Amino acid sequence: MLEEGDLLRILDDEYSAAESYYETAAWPEREKAYDYYLRRPRGDERQGRSRVIASEVFKTVEGITTAITNLFVNEDSPVEFVPRAQGDEEKADIRTKAVLYYIDAQANGFNAMTQAIKDGILSKTGYLTWRWEKKKTLRQEKYKNQTDQSIALILDNRDAQVVQHEPGEPIESQDEMGNPVMQPTFNIVCNITESVGKVVLEAIPPEEILVSPRARSSLIEDAPVVIWRTMRTKDELLMEGYDPELVESLGYANTQTSELTSREKDYALDWTEQVEVRTFWLYVDQDQDG
Repeated sequence: MLEEGDLLRILDDEYSAAESYYETAAWPEREKAYDYYLRRPRGDERQGRSRVIASEVFKTVEGITTAITNLFVNEDSPVEFVPRAQGDEEKADIRTKAVLYYIDAQANGFNAMTQAIKDGILSKTGYLTWRWEKKKTLRQEKYKNQTDQSIALILDNRDAQVVQHEPGEPIESQDEMGNPVMQPTFNIVCNITESVGKVVLEAIPPEEILVSPRARSSLIEDAPVVIWRTMRTKDELLMEGYDPELVESLGYANTQTSELTSREKDYALDWTEQVEVRTFWLYVDQDQDG
């Protein structure tokens, strides 16, 4: 069996090879394309001479991006499930409508597809990823003149915390003998915590994807190794379900502007407390049996 230490060495070697290939073969060309697109100074400007930078690259990229995006979003059904057997028509229709709803209403698919298409034009590769994201939301609910029994029903099977509890107006009721009595009530305010899930469709900056230099096909699924490296804050790691003890044990550092992707350089914020997360897709001989 392959030991954990051996597996980590394999991952480190693959990462180093892919990163070296990217920095020497892909990055210079991509950086040049972004410079033209964003009309950055070339560095050879002369005093007293015009510093106007032509915008043809920007206009061309924006025009092509719009044209390609329209092919997807202007169709009645850019995504469609086709029935494979007689009687599958209803199932296919339901799945088509469900996927269209998730892409359009939940995942903000238009913006993600537009960005991935633009990345493909500028960097020759555009990447989309999707995930099911669960987040905890907090809301406050108020109830007036509730009995102890009704309060118990309100809080039953819910992640709720009563933050305010005050006497309400008594209400008429009956005791066990049927005699009229005044039953006390309460006004409460409670915080309700709920887990909400949704589909997230995200365009990955091309600079975050590393591909093995051994790849012999333009199809990413045929590459022997694919690596996704991205920066995450503590809060993001916790929301994604990582172990809290592991998250606290990691070494975090401020992200310098020079380390940002081309897409981010022109509107970089002061990011703090981030760590690089690497996701690998590769085949490993775990049993070492060839």
